[in-house]
Amino acid sequence: MKSKKEITPEEKLVGAYKALFKGPNGRIVLHDLMVSTGYFRNGYVKGDPHGTSFNEGRRSVILDIIHKLNIQDENFLDDSIQRQEDYNKEFSL
Repeated sequence: MKSKKEITPEEKLVGAYKALFKGPNGRIVLHDLMVSTGYFRNGYVKGDPHGTSFNEGRRSVILDIIHKLNIQDENFLDDSIQRQEDYNKEFSL
């Protein structure tokens, strides 16, 4: 009799991320995190290595989430880009 493959803690964590972000509310929150953490911006701050490090640290959070979710959906990323453009217009960035 074959035993079921045990789920690793990392697989459990990835499953929790996917369950959290797969629904419409999760997508809204994920888009918001992409905007607020600077996913679409360059984190470089001229003459300020600490500012650059801070920005890239924020950005690395969303990169890690996207990696865990294994997002490769072009429509999702296109929609995220549009949300960033709308945000930039609204706040004159």
